[in-house]
Amino acid sequence: VLVLALMAAWTGLRLIFGLPAAFSGFLRARRNAKGYAALSRGMIAVGAGDDKQALRAAEQARRILGSEPMTLLLQAQTAQLAGDAKAARRSFEEMLASPETEILGLRGLFIEAQRAGDRAAMQGFAERALRLHPGTGWAATAVFDMQCAQGDWDGALATLAANQSNAIVDKSQARRKRAVLLTAKALELEHGARDKARELAQEAFNLANDLVPAAALAGRLIAEEGNVRKAARLLEKAWKALPHPEIAEAYINVRSGDSTRDRLKRMRALAARLPGEREGALAVAGAAIDARD
Repeated sequence: VLVLALMAAWTGLRLIFGLPAAFSGFLRARRNAKGYAALSRGMIAVGAGDDKQALRAAEQARRILGSEPMTLLLQAQTAQLAGDAKAARRSFEEMLASPETEILGLRGLFIEAQRAGDRAAMQGFAERALRLHPGTGWAATAVFDMQCAQGDWDGALATLAANQSNAIVDKSQARRKRAVLLTAKALELEHGARDKARELAQEAFNLANDLVPAAALAGRLIAEEGNVRKAARLLEKAWKALPHPEIAEAYINVRSGDSTRDRLKRMRALAARLPGEREGALAVAGAAIDARD
């Protein structure tokens, strides 16, 4: 009886002393529920395009929950909906202070910089996001596109290799893009470092036989070295992959000093590789006009 009485007394004391904490926890849970309900209303309002309702809900959520990641996001989205770029930037900048929300803040700041046409800021935010999380698709794509726009072929090649290793682009896409970048770099070097330009163009052609600029440049530069047979074989392979006037032009001029009759004969031989092909017929017609045939 004494043990039971002591147990009952102890339980009663625990309940009495625990009441304030329990009540405080109840109030906190109730307050948090109100905050998350405000968040939910705000997100729905943003989706519906109701900027006034979204603003009220964002203010209530911020007052109750403080600088929670979702609260900051709702504030930023509400500001964007209302067209208040300055307020949106402030919210996204607040996100940079926390490792949990930094990448989200960088994404938001990138979009704001994009809307403002600030390419330097866009690149800065994208590069920072990429350093933070190398597998971030939007940042990797943005950095790659901006490097290409600036003509930074080496930088773009390095970014492309990283994007492939992080599974942002698949193998076939990476192969094609690498061929295009190598061709761009080769075209830039054509009038300065011709040997390097030829190597790059040939590598690009090996990656993508139907890449016309690579094939035409490689064929032209190989022919200029005096290796006419090798140049002709390369251009014939390119023609089979994709008949194109630029390939025909390079092929007909593969040997300098030929007569117009010789050029017509060569063009007929190339066109015969794909009988009935429209581009072949046009190329033969052009060569025949030059030969006055």
